[in-house]
Order: sequence, then structure tokens, then C-alpha cells
Amino acid sequence: MTWDAAWKDALITYLSNPFQNQSIGDFCKEVGISSSTYYRFLVKYEDKIGPLVDKERQKFKSQIRSEAYKCLVKRLSRSDNALKLTFQLLGDLIERSESKTEIIDPEIKKLRIKQLLDTIGNQSQDGSKLSANGPRSDDKPQNVAEPTNDQSSP
Repeated sequence: MTWDAAWKDALITYLSNPFQNQSIGDFCKEVGISSSTYYRFLVKYEDKIGPLVDKERQKFKSQIRSEAYKCLVKRLSRSDNALKLTFQLLGDLIERSESKTEIIDPEIKKLRIKQLLDTIGNQSQDGSKLSANGPRSDDKPQNVAEPTNDQSSP
């Protein structure tokens, strides 16, 4: 079993054609090899087969695009996600996103921190205390009734 196997070209065509419906077993019978030879060859020459299959698959790109456009007409109102994926895979739809990174000068950063600390200091001078739920004016738990000294029991 060498890379120069006579059935190499048939294998590349078989793997690259998205419209063929032939099973692996049928392909192996057609070229005269066993399925175990097929799988051993794929594993052994994976690094050589992959680029050749990708190159050969480009021949089917226009046919795939044509089928996708036909599907678009039939299924547009039912399956937008499937069509979106098809066009992304073919390179016809490329979504772009923008992000903005702000580089803050160390002096500006120090000024912002000082302003936040001053805000916190002003809140504590007002007598309010900070909690996980925001500023409060006392230490008592919220929504808890205070006990009464009602001694009018019988």
C-alpha cells in the first residue's frame, strides 16, 4: 500500500464530491480494495489526502451555491439558519464585528479611582453605609419588624 496507489485519484474524487451517494463499501468494491485497506490508507496518508480533497472540492463550489440558491427560494420562510450557514461555509456571507479597546493613560486611571473613592467617602460621611444591596442609613436588616414591649398579656 503506497501513496502511488492506482485508486488514489478515484479516492480523492470520492471524498470530495458532496453529491455522490455511493457507500464506502461500494467504492471499495469498485476500485478493488477491502474496506480495512481504505481506512488504513486514510490514516496513513491523511496529511496528503486532506489538501488534495480540499482542492478537488473547489470544483463543486458553484454547484453547491446553485443548490443553495434553489433552496433559498423554496425554504426562505421556513429555515433562515440553514441558509445562513450554507452561505457562511461557501464564503458568500462573512459577518463582521467591531470591538473598541480604550487605552487609559495611568494618570486618567488614577483620577477615576480617586473620584470613586471620594464618592464612597462622601457616602460614609452622610451616615449611610454600603451593603450588597446599596447604601443604607442603619445597620438593621431590611424588612424586619422591631420587637414591641407589649405587656398586656393575660
